[in-house]
Amino acid sequence: MMWFRRKLIILVVGITLVATCTQAGHYKMEGRFNKDGHYMYSGVPAKEEFEGLTQEQAIELAKEYMDKQGPAAEASSRLTELFEVGEGGTWVYPSDYAGSYIDDYILHICLTSTDSEMLKPYVMCLGESIQAVCFHEVKYSYTELQNKLDDFLQFLLSKKIGFTEAYVRVEDNSILIRTTQKNLNRVRFWSNIKGLGGLVNVYESECANSEATLRGGDAVYNTTTGKSFTLGACGVWAGQNAILTAGHCCTATGQYMRLNGSSYNLGRFQVREYATYGDQSSTGDYAIARKLSSDVSTSSAWVPPNQSTIVNYSGGNIGMTNGLTVCHYGISSGYGVGTVQSPSTHAFYTDDPDGNDGYLIYGVVSVNPTYGGSLPGDSGGPYVTYKNGQYYFCGIHSGSYKTGGVTTVMFFTPYSLIRNHTGFTIH
Repeated sequence: MMWFRRKLIILVVGITLVATCTQAGHYKMEGRFNKDGHYMYSGVPAKEEFEGLTQEQAIELAKEYMDKQGPAAEASSRLTELFEVGEGGTWVYPSDYAGSYIDDYILHICLTSTDSEMLKPYVMCLGESIQAVCFHEVKYSYTELQNKLDDFLQFLLSKKIGFTEAYVRVEDNSILIRTTQKNLNRVRFWSNIKGLGGLVNVYESECANSEATLRGGDAVYNTTTGKSFTLGACGVWAGQNAILTAGHCCTATGQYMRLNGSSYNLGRFQVREYATYGDQSSTGDYAIARKLSSDVSTSSAWVPPNQSTIVNYSGGNIGMTNGLTVCHYGISSGYGVGTVQSPSTHAFYTDDPDGNDGYLIYGVVSVNPTYGGSLPGDSGGPYVTYKNGQYYFCGIHSGSYKTGGVTTVMFFTPYSLIRNHTGFTIH
């Protein structure tokens, strides 16, 4: 049986006092995960709190929690200064970094060593935000677990064993994989054969599907496919006015998009990142269209429910971390609230009833919805968080999966990935 030991240590790094919670070995946080494998965060809105609320009331409630998370969210954003940009725009983490999560309004940073010398670069980077941080010592770095996960997923796919999503579960320094009932025992069997039985947690889920049916939240459609989807943000790409949405909302570059109900082309797709059967994996799910019309691009606005005024959102740096509260909007489901479960998830989208043949999408953010859900047509819609009286753009909706007809997990492509890879910036 796995075990863990926790104690509070005050380290003096320079003149800064640093709180660390060291945990020996590969630790398990018993009792903090629900039956679906979601970590039970403190300081995030629970589903029960939203019962009977209007959409406007739900967003206001979420803003209260996001405001309280502000210092921890700021620490998470500063932390990204230590990361490098890798292939496809994803982050490359320091060798000792094992992930982070917000719990009870504190950013918990996991490292393979909490020696004072190892903490120095983190303390210097975090500055005053260190007051909202606690460090944990764990066995595996994020990169180590990610590499183990990548190798295992490729093995599963070579055996025609599909999955819904897979990611490094930071809170207990392990790996989480969701798959269909048919594949549940097969994944567990092979994880044991591959020597990963103590690291891999396997949960049952239904198949995931991407959803595609001049401001963030506008309803638009593809003139080639006729399908409607949601505009994520207006911005600038390659020196031109551009529009951001989900990659699966177009089948090829060169296609055109229009506002729903209009007869003129709004934009032409120039960049598309989404897997196809010829190339069954991609990093993120996004598309960029060069704006063609004379419509005025707003400063990437997101419209709260039941308000006639526009609330601008900022494209400032927001570090995605577990436990962060976010809001989203889609043309079909409207507004919703959720909690980040993993900032870098492998999502597997499929129409195969057995869940074994489909598309592998790297680098998306996994969200546990606490209010609302998602429906076809929501793809490309904006995700935001809120701190210090300002909305911040987090990314665009990609897809979801449901259990018993209820949205259980949603995925979005983070803005940082898109910006790092393409240079697209919101106005």
